[in-house]
Amino acid sequence: MAVDIPMLDRIRKKKALDPDEVRTFSVNNLEGNAHLKFPDNNVRTSKYTILTFIPLNLFYQFCRVANFYFLIISAIQVIPGVSPTGQFTTLGTLLVVLGITALKVASEDFKAHHQVKKLNNSATLELRKGE
Repeated sequence: MAVDIPMLDRIRKKKALDPDEVRTFSVNNLEGNAHLKFPDNNVRTSKYTILTFIPLNLFYQFCRVANFYFLIISAIQVIPGVSPTGQFTTLGTLLVVLGITALKVASEDFKAHHQVKKLNNSATLELRKGE
């Protein structure tokens, strides 16, 4: 039995289907579907990778109004003669808050990554017709 899976938005909008956008596969036929190279079933719930942690973390942290406010105040205080307090007092506090939050987020993401890795490597039961 062959099943056609067209793009869902084409079905909803009742547009004509492009033959290149239709995938045909056979149900209960592993050998017949081997050439299709479907993606694996692995789950990824971690927000960051090693390369994207610092830029994404800083972006998310400065999306918070309080952190962005203290960044602007720190930038103004670095200018000599503008601030009555020390030049790096607010910047130091901001860096400590950003560092602690980054460590907390990294720890949570690392734990989630290991839990998902454990889940992806767990044994599953495959049901087949006739077994």
